[in-house]
Amino acid sequence: MLGIALAPAPARAESSDSAKAEELIAKANELRRQGHDERALPMFREAYSISRTPRSAGQLGLVELALGYWDDASTYLTESLTTVRHHPWVDKNRAMLETALQTARSHLAELTVDGTPSGAELFLNGKSMGNLPLPAAVSVNEGRIEMEVRASGYKTDQRVLTLAGKTSQRIVVRLEKEAKATPVEAVAVVTQPGADDATPPTRNAERVASARTRDVPAAGDDDLPTWRRVLPWSLLAGAVVAGAFGIWQQTDSKNDLDSFDMIPGCGADAPMRGSDPRCDGLYQNFSAKRTRAFVGYGVAGALGAGAIGVFIWNAVSGSSASPAAPGTALIVGPREVAFSFTHSF
Repeated sequence: MLGIALAPAPARAESSDSAKAEELIAKANELRRQGHDERALPMFREAYSISRTPRSAGQLGLVELALGYWDDASTYLTESLTTVRHHPWVDKNRAMLETALQTARSHLAELTVDGTPSGAELFLNGKSMGNLPLPAAVSVNEGRIEMEVRASGYKTDQRVLTLAGKTSQRIVVRLEKEAKATPVEAVAVVTQPGADDATPPTRNAERVASARTRDVPAAGDDDLPTWRRVLPWSLLAGAVVAGAFGIWQQTDSKNDLDSFDMIPGCGADAPMRGSDPRCDGLYQNFSAKRTRAFVGYGVAGALGAGAIGVFIWNAVSGSSASPAAPGTALIVGPREVAFSFTHSF
């Protein structure tokens, strides 16, 4: 009896999820009829996450298409058309869904990336796409693509691509290994008085000649205050952060401008930026982000210039204040002190 009483619970939960998803889809479609595709998109995504059906996938794919997210639109529309053999909503709207899928695919390009080292990670527009070698070509939206390939111990490869829809491109990347600093061995030669007090002068002369052949690093950065050694690196880190912020804002502004250009009623010189109510908001977002990008680049340039200036200041101060120079050696013997100094002018 207990099993019979509890059996309908999963069915009721599934029915509740479907009802909530349908309610979200209805609200989102009303926003679309009012021309608010951007506000409708989160509702369609939530409905899809609650109830993953051919209908919720198809509705999500259609709004992604309207906003120009071709790759995501293609994924969801394909899922809607192929998940089940027959679905009432899909069968009713099949012609429209197939046309939308063809439109989305016409704006996609295929990118194949090969190269070394194996295991290097590929990023497209900041999104990780996997590790080399990739099992297949990557489908990407047409237009400007920021590509980056990273691997530990190698220099990062960064480049910008411009791809047209329905085209294929193959890129071969060969990452270069990062140069490793060669350590310099510092040797101090000191002879203490002892049992060999009767060491002939020739022995000390040999020690002096040997010391002259050793590389003794000059005292430089160690003589500088801690804040002077830390300051240029702090400025350089700030420049990197400001530059990254500028790139982020410029990329976002480009997305807003693309959305603005896709709406037929929008125009930069038109009153209120166009007849469509979305135009003014998109253009204001584009302008604000573009301004923040320029500010980020300006701050990055100023901080970078400051870092270079402090590096040069430290280098000049370290060279002039150093009492020891390359080729300096001090030999102390029982009855002799020898000092050698070599420098190139």
